[in-house]
Formats: sequence, structure tokens, C-alpha cells
Amino acid sequence: AAFILTDPRTGEIKAWVGGIDFKTYKYDHANINTKRQVGSTFKPLLYTLAVMNGYTPETPVSVDPVDMGGKLISDKKYTGSRPLNYCLAASNNPAAANLINAIGVNRMVDFAKQCGITSKVPPYPSIALGSADISLVEMVGAYSMFPAGGMSSKPYYITRIEDRNGNVLESFS
Repeated sequence: AAFILTDPRTGEIKAWVGGIDFKTYKYDHANINTKRQVGSTFKPLLYTLAVMNGYTPETPVSVDPVDMGGKLISDKKYTGSRPLNYCLAASNNPAAANLINAIGVNRMVDFAKQCGITSKVPPYPSIALGSADISLVEMVGAYSMFPAGGMSSKPYYITRIEDRNGNVLESFS
């Protein structure tokens, strides 16, 4: 497990936990180079793009089963359609698959880049379900748009570099 806490407006990293105990396990799960499938944490980005393209919280989205290259994605409880806000809250996989098919995979890949994700996001519908390998730092930066009024920030942890006399050699903000 890993954890990063930032100021969403500035991107300043306030806390960074890369693992359970650095003394015994030195692998840093919060490192920019540590990438994992992000799963359903990717869905809010998809739903944001949907809203930016005219969907509303009440817009019906199909929750019918979807064939994603030979793999049937279904929700055993529901068929038909459900409101967009319900689909996000329930993290409904068929809705996300249907939504990305309606909006377009390439538009989603481009939007992920606009959100600050620099990892390669493959142009496949499965990214709606979080199949892309993305670092925690990138996801925290992308999510910063929600509390910061639509503007994402790039997380950073060095604010300045000083020489031994306290002279500021470089400043970052």
C-alpha cells in the first residue's frame, strides 16, 4: 500500500508513505516509476469527461452486458439503464464500458494526458475499468482537479535548494 497527501491547489506533497516499513522493505510504492493497474480509481476521470461532453448526473447510461474482446462485462443485478451518478457511485463496470464506447477511447486517452497523466495509456476500451498502469503520483495529480475547481496540479516535494550558507540556488512552486 502507498499514500500521498498533497495540497490540491499547489501540488505540494505534505505526506508520502511508500510502504509498510522502509527498514525491512525498501520498495517505494509511491514512487513515480512504480506503476500499477489503477482499477476503478480511473472511472471518475471517465465520468468527468462524460460531463464535459454534455452528460448530466441524471443522463441514463446502459448497464447492459458489454463484450470487450471476448470477455463479457456484466452486472448480475441490473440491466437496462441507470443514471450517470448512480453508475459512478456504484462503480458499475458495464456502465463504464458502455460510456467509453460512446465517448471514444482516444478522447479518453487525450483527456488523461490533459489531467497530467504522463504514463502511456493504451487506447483500448478496457482503460474504462482501470487496466492502464499509472503511478500513484500521477493519479493524485489528476484527482487534484476535483477539490481545486477543475485545475489539476502536478505534485512536487522539493520547494527549494539551498547551498550550505542558506543561499537559495533554485526555487520551485
